[in-house]
Amino acid sequence: MPPELLPSSPQRRLLLAGAAMALVTGAAGAATRASEGIVLTVIVPAGQGTLARVQRDFDLAALAALPQHTIRTKLPWYAQARHFTGPMLRDIVAAVGGAGERLVVQALLGGYRAEIPLNDLRRWPVIVAYQVDGRAVGVRDKGPLMIVYPFDDDPELRQTRYLGRAVWNLRTIELR
Repeated sequence: MPPELLPSSPQRRLLLAGAAMALVTGAAGAATRASEGIVLTVIVPAGQGTLARVQRDFDLAALAALPQHTIRTKLPWYAQARHFTGPMLRDIVAAVGGAGERLVVQALLGGYRAEIPLNDLRRWPVIVAYQVDGRAVGVRDKGPLMIVYPFDDDPELRQTRYLGRAVWNLRTIELR
């Protein structure tokens, strides 16, 4: 390139800074795209005598690979009973080799958290639904995941404490 077409030193620095920013932005964008598929993170204790925890991420395909179940029930935020489909919560816990006394589940939006005793998973077929009436559930419709108890199958489940455990916009499960 002829010397008169080379950018001056400040211009050269600006061009180099812009090129570097494009590289960084491109790498960050690629990392974001790679993680876009993750819909659920499960955190489990690593083992005896250690404070570390292990994290396992699930995308929808990984959840769909687990045995699927459908619960027909009515929830307060829907006018009628609906069909909720997804894996049982106990199957997700088993898939990560988790043990403990309770789950702490957290929603994607608003920071809502609830505790679910593991005994609930033995008593009822609690599912992590990603479909309602056969369709994927969007974030605006309380998805992409929600915890659903079979509320219409057992009068005991019609109590506020169980409804509070039906976390929608589910994002994280931690075993404790």
